[in-house]
Amino acid sequence: MPTDRVPLMIVRLVLFIEVVVVIVALSVGVALAVSRGTASATQAVGSANWGSVFELQGANATSGSLSVDWSLLTTSRIKMLDLVNTSSLALTGQTISVSTVRNNGGNASIPSVSFRLCRGGTWNASNNTCSGTSVNLGSTTSGSIIVNEPVAVGARLSIRATVSGSNGSAFTSSFTSEVTRAQIRAGTVVNQ
Repeated sequence: MPTDRVPLMIVRLVLFIEVVVVIVALSVGVALAVSRGTASATQAVGSANWGSVFELQGANATSGSLSVDWSLLTTSRIKMLDLVNTSSLALTGQTISVSTVRNNGGNASIPSVSFRLCRGGTWNASNNTCSGTSVNLGSTTSGSIIVNEPVAVGARLSIRATVSGSNGSAFTSSFTSEVTRAQIRAGTVVNQ
């Protein structure tokens, strides 16, 4: 091989290596650009509240406990109530609590209060009938009962409370309700 061609071959080899390096560098740069691609979007996140209240049947929902003085009910031992979902979420259940006390002290036994739900309807206070299906929820003197009944936002469960003993019993019952995290409908994600 002639010696005058060696520098030309070296020049060509160097040129070839430079072209390969440039091609590899561009390929890696394109690959990196693709692997580094990002996208972003905003999503509003809100918080929910949950709770419920006892009200007299048909009354506006307020807050706090509802008290019934059974001594004022001289012709009946029954009171029609609504359990109102005041949450921003549907409920799968609620816990109702009852506290009954004697009106004027004494030592008379505390009567129990029993609860019946009118599922899919309402209680008729005039004739004590349920327009849906009557479901026994249980009874207590002073304690809690879990109501495993779904209720939509702002909807009501129609409940009949009956005190044991005679008409005009000298007792007052306070009704409250509580909703735990486990008793609300699971959250959902909505893409917009």
